[in-house]
Amino acid sequence: EKGVEYDILNYWNFPDGVGIKAKVGKFSPYAPHGQHLSLYEDLIECATKIEQWVKLPSSICSASCSPGFRKTPREGKAACCFDCTLCPENEISNQTILTAMKACATQLSVGHITWWYLHSLR
Repeated sequence: EKGVEYDILNYWNFPDGVGIKAKVGKFSPYAPHGQHLSLYEDLIECATKIEQWVKLPSSICSASCSPGFRKTPREGKAACCFDCTLCPENEISNQTILTAMKACATQLSVGHITWWYLHSLR
């Protein structure tokens, strides 16, 4: 729901039947861009079936797209799940989070665009 803040909880169940819930983070649509989710990682512990403590699991469905590609949503999936689609001819992307391309200047050929892209990474 838009405009609602959420607490992120971690439940610890112990063999003797005692259970503890701890607030380990918060999601706020009011936080600055890129900081909507804040986690207190030192409070999060995950156990495997063999009761070993392991590294915090990743919740990323898809990794960022490389420059030259755009994010294409996967139908029926969460917003974090997407495919990376190659930019169409005469369009560019020089960032990793774009969902749309920029049209190239009409005087530039594809060869110049490749040079510009490689040059911009240095």
